[in-house]
Amino acid sequence: MHKCGILASIMVFLPSMLVAQIGGARPAGSESETRATIFGGYSYLRNNSNGFSGWEGQGTFNLNRYLGVTADVSGATVTPFSFSALGFSAGTYQHLNNYLFGPTVIATVGRSAVFAHALFGEARASLGAGVGIPIIG
Repeated sequence: MHKCGILASIMVFLPSMLVAQIGGARPAGSESETRATIFGGYSYLRNNSNGFSGWEGQGTFNLNRYLGVTADVSGATVTPFSFSALGFSAGTYQHLNNYLFGPTVIATVGRSAVFAHALFGEARASLGAGVGIPIIG
């Protein structure tokens, strides 16, 4: 939970810090290159009968107008079984996390930009179960 709070803070406050880095007013008609692009959002993954709810964050830092570096981090959780009665509880859960990094190539065509990136990294999955017993007295 602590990691999610830190990540949420970064996703909220980092865009405002990056806007502060953009230079002053530019003449009309000049190219406006962005130094960095940040995305954060909700993610839903469907795997057969299981639906994973999660989040995704992606950031791209442009080294020049043709080349950049991208990082993509995501996490998702599903609770396929949970039971609770008279204070007793039991449940299972599964977590999926992806950590991806790689180069981004940007091509500007007129007023539009097209990009391609190759991301490499690691995907982790964990499965767990828990039982809760009420303490009396």
